[in-house]
Amino acid sequence: MAQDFADYTNPAISVVKINLVGRDGNAHHTFAPAITESIYEKDHIFGYKSPKIHISFRADDMRPSVSIKFAKKLTVQEAEKLLGVQIPGEAADQVADEAAKILDIEGPLREYLPEDAFAEPSKDAMQGVQDGAWTPPGEKHHEYTFEGRQMQVWGASLRDRRAIAILKNMKILIPMFIEGGTVDYLDDDDVPEHKWTIDRWKVFLLYQVTNSTYSLAGFCTSYRLPIPTPNAALLPNQYPARERISQFIILPPYQHSAHGIHLYNAVTATFLADPLTFEITVEDPNEAFDYLRDYCDFHRLLADAEFAALALPARIPTEDLKLSAPVPTLLPPTIIDTLSRRHKLIARQVQRLIELKLLRDVPASSRNTARITRKGRTASADDVRFYYWRLLVKERVYVRNFDEIGMVEEAERVPKIESSADAMQEQYDELLTGYERRVDEDYFGDAQANGGAEARKSKKRRMVIDDDDDDDDDDDDRAKRVATEDLVAGR
Repeated sequence: MAQDFADYTNPAISVVKINLVGRDGNAHHTFAPAITESIYEKDHIFGYKSPKIHISFRADDMRPSVSIKFAKKLTVQEAEKLLGVQIPGEAADQVADEAAKILDIEGPLREYLPEDAFAEPSKDAMQGVQDGAWTPPGEKHHEYTFEGRQMQVWGASLRDRRAIAILKNMKILIPMFIEGGTVDYLDDDDVPEHKWTIDRWKVFLLYQVTNSTYSLAGFCTSYRLPIPTPNAALLPNQYPARERISQFIILPPYQHSAHGIHLYNAVTATFLADPLTFEITVEDPNEAFDYLRDYCDFHRLLADAEFAALALPARIPTEDLKLSAPVPTLLPPTIIDTLSRRHKLIARQVQRLIELKLLRDVPASSRNTARITRKGRTASADDVRFYYWRLLVKERVYVRNFDEIGMVEEAERVPKIESSADAMQEQYDELLTGYERRVDEDYFGDAQANGGAEARKSKKRRMVIDDDDDDDDDDDDRAKRVATEDLVAGR
């Protein structure tokens, strides 16, 4: 009996395969989903022996087709027997209904895929227009070449019927690659009084282009949060707004390369060029997306002369050594606000990037607390800068956690703040190592920009997560979710 149960119980993640198929019928890529728990209950498919589910997407417009095969399917009675469920009387029908629901292998897929995905596909229907005649919706925002692949990023409002059709075709990928990812907002397109909400959404599509044919490599969605103004003459689409990146996926065949960086940079460049967008935020980013965002934002800010010129003092005035001395002003008073406005970033993100930049200016050999225990007598300017860097970080930790620190025993406060500074330093070290490697490998498209020869001196360091890594209210918490380098944010 145990063997029979195992034969008819299969992990959904090993059953489902995703295919990207060209209009000529040739498969471009085949890969498995990362998550299936929101589609198949308990991540398993029960009642089928050797099941195989292939969800094939036409690689350009993502029109889906489903193929389900299996060696044997249990009847409801067989399923009840195998599960050990036999209830007499009126409850029997209820049990039979539940067993039938468990055996419905198509039902969970139908919640995400259009009805015609389950029809027997004709060759003509799957081919549609000929290769070379199809182009993505919207406008092309960016193109680049990486590792011999020609790539393009296209963007469109979901008012564009072709754009929303592509997103609806492939919406099952969102719960398959984003933990907790939802697609409810697409339902508003089918409700006339809710259609206005669709106007707020955009989709950015990343394609590999080969001989004028397109194959999807990833995508990003965003939505606009307009801020009403007292000016009654303005329409809602003329209000200043935040743009919030909602979902961001790089498909498995394209992960662990530069494609996430290029897609993110194309999206942010679009918003930076929009005079009505005053801030770019992210919804529920996972840890990997936080790193991706840090790499990209840091690279962009290093090209800002005012950011690049930031520096910490190289000497400690005698009065600063007194225990009663206040924390000195280490940054220009308006620099965070200035950079936030200029680069449309939340203040918390700019603050982190400043700390990252200032730590980068300190040689690795001086990033050691043992070297600053006698700070008044140090002869090294780099040791002094490191002392001030930790002072800057500890001040922020103290201010942001003032209430919590007040509840800690006085004797434990300094060690806890020191520990937070240690953890943040290690995380920043890891970020810098990752950033320098990406510069070396030309992930940003310019091997000499913002790093150049200096980047080649980087050393690997281990990572710890910053225990003070909460964001401003306008940017959702940096949630730690599915961690792969390039598939990231989601709701």
